[in-house]
Amino acid sequence: MGVMELKTIYGRPIKAYDKERTICDIIRDRSNMDIAVLNEAIRRYLDTRDKNIPLLLRYAEKLDILNVLRKYVEILL
Repeated sequence: MGVMELKTIYGRPIKAYDKERTICDIIRDRSNMDIAVLNEAIRRYLDTRDKNIPLLLRYAEKLDILNVLRKYVEILL
């Protein structure tokens, strides 16, 4: 879920998570993270033009963090 393929500067393919999955992973691990880092990550994601909120909500629902995500988004919006 959320895995995509990118290329390194040398042209080699690597697998990485998309932005939405990364935000969900940050929220899932929020107890081990500085709250300022968490807030900044969500704020930067919400400020990007290529954000995909419906996809973010689907990931959050599958990872059982939907309520937590909504609280953070409501506060930051």
